[in-house]
Amino acid sequence: MALNEPFIKGTCENMCPEKEIKFREKEGLLHPFEIMRSSEKTVRLKADPARTVKKYARSAAGQSMPKPSDLRTPQALKKTVSYLLNNITIMENCNWCTVYDFVFDRLCAVRQDAVIQHLDVTHSIDIMKPVVRFLTYAGYRMCEESLQKYDPAINFHHFTECLRKLLNLYEQFDYENIPTESNYSCVCERSQFEALYLVTFLGNVDAISRGLMLKKELRSPVVNLALQLSIAYFGGNYIRVCRMIRNLPPLLQCSVALLLPNIRRNALLTMSSAFSGRNLQYPASALKTELLFEKENQVIDECLYYGIKVQEKNILFQKGVFKTETAVRPLNHQLFVDEALESCRLSDLLLKCSHHC
Repeated sequence: MALNEPFIKGTCENMCPEKEIKFREKEGLLHPFEIMRSSEKTVRLKADPARTVKKYARSAAGQSMPKPSDLRTPQALKKTVSYLLNNITIMENCNWCTVYDFVFDRLCAVRQDAVIQHLDVTHSIDIMKPVVRFLTYAGYRMCEESLQKYDPAINFHHFTECLRKLLNLYEQFDYENIPTESNYSCVCERSQFEALYLVTFLGNVDAISRGLMLKKELRSPVVNLALQLSIAYFGGNYIRVCRMIRNLPPLLQCSVALLLPNIRRNALLTMSSAFSGRNLQYPASALKTELLFEKENQVIDECLYYGIKVQEKNILFQKGVFKTETAVRPLNHQLFVDEALESCRLSDLLLKCSHHC
């Protein structure tokens, strides 16, 4: 395509182009989520047009440009995202691996369709918001044993790429001075993602600087909380960080929980010097609360892992005994995060703005 030619615009109003449906039906490439229920026990599986979603296809050299009928309209893309997060993510009769594989792939295809068409800012924002929320939630779910086959770094790469793109779109939205009555300019929604950026890159100087330079109307309570949390982490006040984490909305807790192993390690390393003393003992019960552990034996196990001595239920911090070369422990599910997630519907979490902005 020449630089002066207009971008191709999609005409497909369904979640999957008819051409792809016929091809995948013929080649037996339908996902179980896409099969017509009446054909599940037959030899030749049929696609359910209302449930079949376009697959992601990696771009290749020499590949011809897609036709308008192969690309979904902005309305069809939004409908697709809504269907995936409203209907597929909440499925309870199948494991999360299957759900994640399907939704992740289909959302990549949504993003691909949007990029090829070079959608305008408002449509792009509307599509990217739920994508970022899903990748945030999925990142936390990856600490489940059933998802150990996945590389969290891949999900994190897509998440940070989408989050940065979304924040850039919001800045472009402001620059183009799009009328503020448009629902795309919802300050609450942008605040949620500005706060998400702060807690994802906790203690990062550039992220903190961005937060401090935000306009007054974007400095919502959740943004201010995320900013204070990031500054506390930068200053090495890890106990304060843990104290504030519980006050974050559920989605932000999912993101910052991924950093808990590092936060705990850094806290124990700092305390090994600050509370070093021959006769000084630190109660494991106090450390359990301060570092967001669920049980005292988890605290003791964590301390022993890093070489810190334990006597009965007391921690004996000493300089020089901390095993700094020991790898950070992997994250397990956190009860306080799970309880926060259970307090809201998953589809609302992924598709709607947090009410705690």
